[in-house]
Amino acid sequence: MGWLQDPLETSRLVLRAPTESDLDVIVRMLTDPTVRGYLGGPVPEDRARATLAGPPGEKWGSFLVTRATDAAVVGSCLVDAADGELDISYQLLPEFWGHGYAREAVLAVLDWIWHETDAGHVVAVTRADNAASVKLLQVVGMSMESEFEDHGAWFIRFHLDRP
Repeated sequence: MGWLQDPLETSRLVLRAPTESDLDVIVRMLTDPTVRGYLGGPVPEDRARATLAGPPGEKWGSFLVTRATDAAVVGSCLVDAADGELDISYQLLPEFWGHGYAREAVLAVLDWIWHETDAGHVVAVTRADNAASVKLLQVVGMSMESEFEDHGAWFIRFHLDRP
């Protein structure tokens, strides 16, 4: 298991390690109330910049999702290895919603996980009222595992076993 050596490419996207030149767009994603609507709300800009301090791309599993045609950053995917299992999450800038980019990126990252790790399964958590995310996780093959309440909101935990 290791860090992304080469970018992941799909028919429309390139998923790559973030660089220092991506700092402003990453901060935008973390501070945008629309992007963060189902993700606990926007992060204050000073906190977002402090969180991102240090060499970029060192966190294992952090992918910046860019459009292949013009290298525009459309969002990010993260694979977190917390609690002994892999958890996949994603966020896209609002102007790129509704184009299938999230599904394409998640499928590419799942493929990468199956080839680069020995994980037996992957999990994802989304708010129950985030219909688009619930649908996306089901479309990529994940199954509902459980529901739980946290900070006054209901969440669904999904899982996908290794093919």
